[in-house]
Amino acid sequence: MTVFEWSIFFLAHGIATIPIRFRDKRPKLKTWEKYKETPPTIEKITEWFSGGSFHNYGVVMGHKDLAVFDFDDMGGFWKWNAWTLGLPTEHPASILAEKAFTVRTSRGLHIYFRLAKKGQNAHVNGLDIKRNGYVIGAGSTHPSGAVYTETNAFNLPIMKSLDSLLPESWLEKLKHPPEPEVEIQNRVTFSSDPFDMASNPIDTEKDIIPQIKERIPLLSLFSDAQSTGRGYYIAKCPFHDDSNPSFWIDTKRGICNCNKCNFPLPLDVIGVYAKMHGISNRESIRRLSEVA
Repeated sequence: MTVFEWSIFFLAHGIATIPIRFRDKRPKLKTWEKYKETPPTIEKITEWFSGGSFHNYGVVMGHKDLAVFDFDDMGGFWKWNAWTLGLPTEHPASILAEKAFTVRTSRGLHIYFRLAKKGQNAHVNGLDIKRNGYVIGAGSTHPSGAVYTETNAFNLPIMKSLDSLLPESWLEKLKHPPEPEVEIQNRVTFSSDPFDMASNPIDTEKDIIPQIKERIPLLSLFSDAQSTGRGYYIAKCPFHDDSNPSFWIDTKRGICNCNKCNFPLPLDVIGVYAKMHGISNRESIRRLSEVA
């Protein structure tokens, strides 16, 4: 099917799609989040996707409890699939592996299902668990030229929780994710003007943290950041080998996080700098106050 036909098909199942740049993963819309709650109309889909095949589209997660297992590569999938083969055929993970709608990506797989229990995105053993945001849909074209291709009939099995869908060792890693190691090349240095520092120093009688955040933009730590909307950016994560940018940045609130590392709490400029240099937040505040 064409991208237009796929979008109509998803709409018929109550699932929202959004327009994505051709051979890209970035959305065309500056504000697409409203479609998390309400799917677009047929008229809107026609406006987005008619008039040619040079389109990609994203399938919005979360709405109607939609979730996706996004395997980075086939190696990760085969490890998970081998585990499911040892389970009874009526086991939820076996049903997911055999019957769920599946799409082949450039290197791995997307497995679609409905997950009743709410939660956040997570990453474990080469598997992205997508419960928010979007994934690129079948019929779209990867930047490499590979086409996302469905391999199973459309079926979205309803699952009660992740506990029955992953090996125990994977679930344990999700509960206690390791802190990512920081590489030396990801460290950041600031070039500062001594005159500016002398004429407009940090006021030590006031709270230092807001002054640091005001003087050192979070975006300044990410040279490759690309805009995805008003105040929103995406960049390659500095804390893991990130071939496809997975680090989101919200400049309005001054926070960020990685969809794969999935830190327990979003980071601000102080937290990012601390992790980049392997230092405490207290030491990060001290160093940043000297260059702010």
